[in-house]
Amino acid sequence: MNRLKMSRDGERGQNFVEITVILPLVLLVFFGMIEVGFAAHSYLVVTNASREGARFGSRGVHVPIDEIISVIETAMMSNLKLVYDGADANTTIIVTQIDIDENGNYNIYDRGVRGSLGVTSSICEPADSPCGTHALDLQDFINANLRFNSTEGLCNERDGCNSDLIVVEVFHMYESAIISGFVRQFIPTPFPVSGRAVMRVLHRRAPSL
Repeated sequence: MNRLKMSRDGERGQNFVEITVILPLVLLVFFGMIEVGFAAHSYLVVTNASREGARFGSRGVHVPIDEIISVIETAMMSNLKLVYDGADANTTIIVTQIDIDENGNYNIYDRGVRGSLGVTSSICEPADSPCGTHALDLQDFINANLRFNSTEGLCNERDGCNSDLIVVEVFHMYESAIISGFVRQFIPTPFPVSGRAVMRVLHRRAPSL
């Protein structure tokens, strides 16, 4: 009987040790999955907001940049806390309107920046050529538009074969609501999520008087 009791006590002790070792790992994986879900949600919000802003701004080359940024903010505010300035700044929005001449050359028509994260636009301007690995070479978009418009017969005397472009870039620092304490040593937070959208401006409209 004593041996049986000692055997059972030993099994209980072994089970306790196994649980003590495994439980933290299980919890880490569990909370890690939750964290990945939150981060993915933030990424989707940011990318969707950039598309919404570009879609709104593609209505014409004279759409005010402040209005475009307001559309982006509206798409983000219900899901993310936006802080533009100060030590807790976590968001920067960059909206760039690109003017394309009849020869397919492009220049920045207007640009608006809201936020102080210290990020810069990824647009590769003609003077910067050749573009870096992570830069956005707009000439590729312009050449694609040229081929498309020529194929579809969309070239005309007023606009030529090219369309102006709008580029929206949204940068956000995702702050974890779960990761804390020693876990931060292994999983850095906050970490950046960003979205970028490029759309053609198909209709040239004069600004309202």
